[in-house]
Amino acid sequence: MKKNLIKFSIPLLFIFAVISCSKSPGEVEEVTLDPEFIQFSFTSGDVITNNSISVTITDPVAISSVQFFVDGSLKTTVTASPYTYTFDDTEFQDGTYNLRVVVELTGGSSTPKEAQFKIDNNGPFLTDFNILPNQTICGPIGLQAVIEDVVSDIARAELFINGTSVYQTSNSTQVFFNLNPDDYATGNGTLRFVLEDVLGNISEEEYDVQFGKQVVSLRYPNNFIRQNSEKLIVVLSNANGDFLDSKQYSNSSETITFCSPAITTNDTEFMLTFFEVFDDTLYNVYNYSGLTKNNLGDLITFTERPLTEGFASVNIDTSNLTLGGNPWASGTGYSIVTINDSFSGTLTTDYGQGSLGTNNTFVQIANSSNAAGSYQYAFIADLQDMTSFANSDFTTNNIITHNYSFNNSPSSKLVKMFGYENETLRAAFSGHQIFTESLITNSTASAIAYADIFDSYFYSIKGQNYYVEGTGALPSNVTIPGSSISHSLNGDQITFQGLPNYEVGKVVIRRQQSGAGSPDNPNVTMNFIFDGSRTNVVIPKIPEGIFVGEVTNIFNNATFTEVQAVAENYDGFNDFEDYLREVFVPSKPFILTVNKRERIFDSSVSSSILPIYEYPYWERF
Repeated sequence: MKKNLIKFSIPLLFIFAVISCSKSPGEVEEVTLDPEFIQFSFTSGDVITNNSISVTITDPVAISSVQFFVDGSLKTTVTASPYTYTFDDTEFQDGTYNLRVVVELTGGSSTPKEAQFKIDNNGPFLTDFNILPNQTICGPIGLQAVIEDVVSDIARAELFINGTSVYQTSNSTQVFFNLNPDDYATGNGTLRFVLEDVLGNISEEEYDVQFGKQVVSLRYPNNFIRQNSEKLIVVLSNANGDFLDSKQYSNSSETITFCSPAITTNDTEFMLTFFEVFDDTLYNVYNYSGLTKNNLGDLITFTERPLTEGFASVNIDTSNLTLGGNPWASGTGYSIVTINDSFSGTLTTDYGQGSLGTNNTFVQIANSSNAAGSYQYAFIADLQDMTSFANSDFTTNNIITHNYSFNNSPSSKLVKMFGYENETLRAAFSGHQIFTESLITNSTASAIAYADIFDSYFYSIKGQNYYVEGTGALPSNVTIPGSSISHSLNGDQITFQGLPNYEVGKVVIRRQQSGAGSPDNPNVTMNFIFDGSRTNVVIPKIPEGIFVGEVTNIFNNATFTEVQAVAENYDGFNDFEDYLREVFVPSKPFILTVNKRERIFDSSVSSSILPIYEYPYWERF
């Protein structure tokens, strides 16, 4: 038995020895903490409403500290229970945050645990609202907006207009309300939104607006101006020329609507000023004053007009011509004269609108001493392709000679005749000048000649300070009335003395200086169109920020000089309102509505009328 006991004792002693050697005397076993014993005071993803986050340790271990990290940043370290992180309302914006706590045990081990929490201390807010602060609202509009909240769902929204509740919605993220400004007093107004989320957070948004009356709309076609070099800006002013609003045409088909709280009734006067700007250096400006909703209506419709989108140079040798005069050509899109045996100029090859121009050029030859008797002409397609003229290019076929006489002997005469190839071109004022003669004579009688090859005709004849213009053939007898008008420019005020029964007044002033041709030194021609019975018109004021360069100061300081004034009597019109309704509002050449127009002029620079554009067309008479 002893022998066997010894044998089995040897392995037991070995095991004891091994165990004794693996652990030093007095060593304590390491204590760890399972994350499941770390409990947060909220469920991950909850909104924290009391600005406090607490941690409870449910395992009875010795804790050295608890660290609180938010989005990776250490916020606080707590060394004794309760393990709580407290913050104020300003520490976090509304949103979602990552929380990480690290529990340090007394024995040196640490255990992390993570969760997400949300902060929502603010009410909802509006986005995509279709009204701008201080916007003028005229005409019914559907108010539209999206209600958003960074964290919570939307509970309700309420709209107050001028302090009165007009709209409510619940549990919706959309606002839609049909607002009619006619339901509210003209002038200042407020739109106030009260928004609440499901946590009870309430916010308010308030917008100051102007409730105004719709003044007028302008309907434009595509490509009304040349895209890269021109711009069109329209300014609305009150009767005193004070600025109310401005709009810029986008060069696409659009309707521009003006409204203003300053235009309170249908009889309140206002003015529209059209700035046609080329390269910020050349300004052709057209001001219509004395307008009201009653005499203008609600809509002005501008139609397409011929534009010079492409052009060619003309340089034709005339040295072989022996016809007793020099070739000369003028019409919509071209101007060509003879200088030193060279017929030179430019003509339009691309009118932009296709059918509103022609590739034909009318060339006339006439001796200045006997224009009618020596008249010859050529009507040539693609003139830019020619290099020289021969006598055979011109003809005397189909020429009408017409005699006319004045009731007295004017010291100066000017006669022009225009031809239109078809009704479409006539309706766009796109024609050819087929006869011109300027005479300084005391004779009462004279004659004209013109090519009878066109669909329709327009004449213009001047004697002294009187013009008569119209469709068809030149009248045989022209009666110069012997009347006169006057005008003057004083600061921003223009005085005008017209004539009874002359419905329309026009005044031209200009700012043109040597060296002009830059934004800081622009050329500006200002055309006023107004009721011919008025005695005063005013230069409108322009605020900063609409135009570049010096043009704003030119208008506000009224640095213009007088050019001319014209009184116009339209056959068939009774007053200025007829002119507005029949010519301006439909953007329609007057020659399509009336057969005759008389003009009396007063010029500061010439013995004749300097040609005035028939806005919005490029034709000048």
